[in-house]
Amino acid sequence: MISKVPRLSRSFVKRYVNINDYAVRDFAIASNNLWNSSIQQRVSLCPNKCRPWKTGMQNMHYSTEKIRQPIPGVEYGDIKDLPNHPEKLLIDVREPQELLETGKIPTSINIPLESVVQVLAEDVKPQRFQSRYGRGKPSIHDEIIFTCKLGKRALKAAEIASAMGYTNVKYYPGSWEDWVENENKH
Repeated sequence: MISKVPRLSRSFVKRYVNINDYAVRDFAIASNNLWNSSIQQRVSLCPNKCRPWKTGMQNMHYSTEKIRQPIPGVEYGDIKDLPNHPEKLLIDVREPQELLETGKIPTSINIPLESVVQVLAEDVKPQRFQSRYGRGKPSIHDEIIFTCKLGKRALKAAEIASAMGYTNVKYYPGSWEDWVENENKH
């Protein structure tokens, strides 16, 4: 049986790909729709005619085509050992409300999935990142590990960061659920 893969219509691409005031939200929505549609290859975001999403900034062109190999995952032991490695950054991409309801992994900072592009962009000043998150802004070679509740959003965020040029990106496949399960065992 051959399954049909939905095609992206011109209106869909125009609505979700142009960079505008809702760029980050639209990027997350488009990424989610592409993930759910099994169209993960050949995603080119921001065609030549897109506008800057903020005055004074250049057009941002990110494409998941830059991802040449799968994003590596980390395990519970690696996350548990993070307090001994302050050079590694653990980013929880859940919404702040979810963190209030469930809790968070120690040493993690919260950057919701829809804000990953905006926060990790090149033009964000390191001082602003430091004052907001209490950690230094990662360079493109620093190790960044993404986590969420089950791992799907973490993988999406890792793919986004990789497409932005970050070279040492990983994700925690079990994320919060795996963390809780392993913490209860110990």
